[in-house]
Amino acid sequence: YDKNQGNYQGWHVQGNPNSFVNAFLNYFANITMKNRWMSELVIIKQNPEQSVSNYAQKFKMLMQRVDTTREFGQHYIISKFIRGLSSYLMTMIVSHSPQILDAAITKAKKIEAGFTITQPIQQQIM
Repeated sequence: YDKNQGNYQGWHVQGNPNSFVNAFLNYFANITMKNRWMSELVIIKQNPEQSVSNYAQKFKMLMQRVDTTREFGQHYIISKFIRGLSSYLMTMIVSHSPQILDAAITKAKKIEAGFTITQPIQQQIM
Protein backbone atom coordinates (compact mmCIF):
# COMPACT_ATOMS: atom_id res chain seq x y z
CA TYR A 1 0.00 0.00 0.00
CA ASP A 2 2.69 2.49 1.02
CA LYS A 3 4.55 1.92 -2.23
CA ASN A 4 1.46 2.68 -4.39
CA GLN A 5 -0.31 5.13 -2.09
CA GLY A 6 -0.03 7.94 -4.63
CA ASN A 7 -1.87 5.83 -7.20
CA TYR A 8 -4.76 5.26 -4.80
CA GLN A 9 -5.31 8.89 -3.88
CA GLY A 10 -8.46 10.27 -5.41
CA TRP A 11 -9.80 7.03 -6.90
CA HIS A 12 -13.04 7.59 -5.01
CA VAL A 13 -13.33 11.37 -5.38
CA GLN A 14 -16.46 12.31 -7.29
CA GLY A 15 -15.71 14.33 -10.39
CA ASN A 16 -12.16 13.01 -10.65
CA PRO A 17 -11.78 11.84 -14.27
CA ASN A 18 -9.48 9.04 -13.07
CA SER A 19 -11.86 7.85 -10.35
CA PHE A 20 -12.92 4.23 -10.16
CA VAL A 21 -16.55 5.19 -10.80
CA ASN A 22 -15.67 7.06 -13.99
CA ALA A 23 -13.36 4.28 -15.18
CA PHE A 24 -16.06 1.68 -14.47
CA LEU A 25 -18.79 3.65 -16.26
CA ASN A 26 -16.56 4.47 -19.23
CA TYR A 27 -15.79 0.78 -19.66
CA PHE A 28 -19.22 -0.76 -19.04
CA ALA A 29 -21.52 2.14 -19.95
CA ASN A 30 -19.72 3.53 -22.95
CA ILE A 31 -21.46 5.44 -25.74
CA THR A 32 -22.11 2.26 -27.73
CA MET A 33 -23.94 0.66 -24.81
CA LYS A 34 -25.86 3.86 -24.04
CA ASN A 35 -27.02 4.06 -27.66
CA ARG A 36 -28.11 0.42 -27.52
CA TRP A 37 -30.04 0.99 -24.27
CA MET A 38 -31.64 4.13 -25.71
CA SER A 39 -32.78 2.18 -28.78
CA GLU A 40 -34.28 -0.48 -26.50
CA LEU A 41 -36.03 2.20 -24.45
CA VAL A 42 -37.49 3.81 -27.57
CA ILE A 43 -39.11 0.55 -28.73
CA ILE A 44 -39.91 -1.15 -25.40
CA LYS A 45 -43.43 -2.58 -25.27
CA GLN A 46 -45.13 -5.06 -22.98
CA ASN A 47 -45.36 -8.40 -24.77
CA PRO A 48 -48.76 -10.15 -24.75
CA GLU A 49 -47.60 -12.83 -22.29
CA GLN A 50 -45.36 -10.50 -20.25
CA SER A 51 -46.46 -9.44 -16.78
CA VAL A 52 -46.57 -5.81 -15.74
CA SER A 53 -43.92 -6.61 -13.11
CA ASN A 54 -41.55 -7.97 -15.72
CA TYR A 55 -42.17 -5.09 -18.14
CA ALA A 56 -41.76 -2.51 -15.34
CA GLN A 57 -38.52 -4.10 -14.18
CA LYS A 58 -37.03 -3.95 -17.68
CA PHE A 59 -38.35 -0.39 -18.21
CA LYS A 60 -36.82 0.86 -14.94
CA MET A 61 -33.50 -0.82 -15.70
CA LEU A 62 -33.31 0.88 -19.10
CA MET A 63 -34.31 4.24 -17.62
CA GLN A 64 -31.55 3.99 -15.00
CA ARG A 65 -29.00 3.15 -17.67
CA VAL A 66 -30.07 5.84 -20.12
CA ASP A 67 -31.06 8.71 -17.80
CA THR A 68 -28.02 8.68 -15.52
CA THR A 69 -28.25 12.42 -14.81
CA ARG A 70 -32.02 12.35 -14.12
CA GLU A 71 -32.75 14.83 -16.90
CA PHE A 72 -35.89 13.08 -18.15
CA GLY A 73 -38.91 14.59 -16.45
CA GLN A 74 -41.42 12.49 -14.50
CA HIS A 75 -44.12 13.29 -17.04
CA TYR A 76 -42.02 11.87 -19.90
CA ILE A 77 -41.04 8.77 -17.91
CA ILE A 78 -44.62 7.99 -16.88
CA SER A 79 -45.94 8.67 -20.37
CA LYS A 80 -43.29 6.42 -21.93
CA PHE A 81 -44.08 3.62 -19.46
CA ILE A 82 -47.83 3.86 -20.07
CA ARG A 83 -47.43 3.94 -23.88
CA GLY A 84 -45.51 0.68 -23.65
CA LEU A 85 -48.25 -1.16 -21.76
CA SER A 86 -50.68 -3.46 -23.53
CA SER A 87 -53.60 -1.53 -25.00
CA TYR A 88 -56.20 -2.68 -22.45
CA LEU A 89 -53.96 -1.53 -19.58
CA MET A 90 -52.90 1.68 -21.29
CA THR A 91 -56.43 3.02 -21.66
CA MET A 92 -57.27 2.29 -18.03
CA ILE A 93 -54.06 3.76 -16.58
CA VAL A 94 -54.32 7.03 -18.52
CA SER A 95 -57.65 7.80 -16.86
CA HIS A 96 -55.98 7.67 -13.42
CA SER A 97 -53.30 10.25 -14.34
CA PRO A 98 -50.52 8.88 -12.10
CA GLN A 99 -47.98 11.51 -11.03
CA ILE A 100 -45.05 9.17 -10.32
CA LEU A 101 -43.80 6.04 -12.06
CA ASP A 102 -44.30 3.76 -9.06
CA ALA A 103 -47.97 4.81 -8.86
CA ALA A 104 -48.44 3.96 -12.55
CA ILE A 105 -46.78 0.57 -12.03
CA THR A 106 -48.88 -0.20 -8.95
CA LYS A 107 -52.11 0.74 -10.75
CA ALA A 108 -51.16 -1.35 -13.79
CA LYS A 109 -50.44 -4.36 -11.56
CA LYS A 110 -53.83 -4.00 -9.84
CA ILE A 111 -55.68 -3.78 -13.14
CA GLU A 112 -53.71 -6.74 -14.49
CA ALA A 113 -54.62 -8.76 -11.38
CA GLY A 114 -58.28 -7.87 -11.90
CA PHE A 115 -58.16 -9.08 -15.50
CA THR A 116 -56.40 -12.27 -14.42
CA ILE A 117 -59.15 -13.00 -11.90
CA THR A 118 -62.10 -12.16 -14.17
CA GLN A 119 -60.79 -13.70 -17.39
CA PRO A 120 -61.49 -17.37 -16.44
CA ILE A 121 -64.97 -16.38 -15.21
CA GLN A 122 -65.79 -14.65 -18.50
CA GLN A 123 -64.59 -17.70 -20.45
CA GLN A 124 -66.88 -19.97 -18.40
CA ILE A 125 -69.88 -17.73 -19.11
CA MET A 126 -69.33 -17.86 -22.87
